[in-house]
Amino acid sequence: MPHLAAIGVRWAALAARDIYPEGLRTFVDGLLAQATPRGAA
Repeated sequence: MPHLAAIGVRWAALAARDIYPEGLRTFVDGLLAQATPRGAA
């Protein structure tokens, strides 16, 4: 994860991005990976 100083002037544009769908998908994928027995998928 980059430091905030490295992002600099791009911070406003990056912070405004809507990443909810991506975050939700990652969260659900993680839950499913934990619930699926190894070798079953």
